[in-house]
Amino acid sequence: MITPARYTELLGLAGQLCRSAEAGVDLGTIAELLRTSLELPICVFSEVDFAKGLTIGYGWPETVFTDDLMTEATTRNARGHPLVRHYVLSGDLTPLEITDTVSMRQWRSSREGSDLYETVGVLHHLAVPLTAPAGAMRSFALSRGRERFTAQDRAFVERLHPLLVALDEQHRRAVPSHLTPRERDVLGLLRRGLSRRAMARRLGISQRTVDKHLENVYRKLSVPDRMAAVRFGQERRTPSDLAL
Repeated sequence: MITPARYTELLGLAGQLCRSAEAGVDLGTIAELLRTSLELPICVFSEVDFAKGLTIGYGWPETVFTDDLMTEATTRNARGHPLVRHYVLSGDLTPLEITDTVSMRQWRSSREGSDLYETVGVLHHLAVPLTAPAGAMRSFALSRGRERFTAQDRAFVERLHPLLVALDEQHRRAVPSHLTPRERDVLGLLRRGLSRRAMARRLGISQRTVDKHLENVYRKLSVPDRMAAVRFGQERRTPSDLAL
């Protein structure tokens, strides 16, 4: 059972997510809301597809956990991480803790567990999976150091999970699938009318990095500039697109 106070907090968070979705929700919005609501030191989004050789990791707060740091940590540990293996092999969409797959003693003594603890200082993980192609995984990892997740934390996440999946699927239908998660976020902020400087501040990255992501977006969408990219997104929001 979720306590009345916790349930009220859950409804408030769901409301924030829905309001964000009206302007085009992005992974960073979801991650930061989850992180602050559960008082976590870090929230990571990972995308793994071994067949395509894809491993991507983004960490929040981004001022501490850079894209390079999280992608390198994800690449090093993805194949041996019990939760990654579970989701890639099973296609399961159930939120799970690391201890649902291995004992904490096994995890702490494993190369992957030791590496993640040394790299970002976290030991306990609660995965919040999103829809992914067969043989792949897309998931938020809610992480803490030595503090365990409580039954209340899990109940909170399990009730919020269907909304997160639905918002993510809505966002992905409106954004070309060949963009990386970070490029999708940049395109989403572009559609909201944010300047390059504001995007950099919002994402916790340099303006030069924003420019590089924008170059990639324009190239992948085969458009010449900002306005064309925004028009591309508007054109994709059609009944036929939503049926894909």
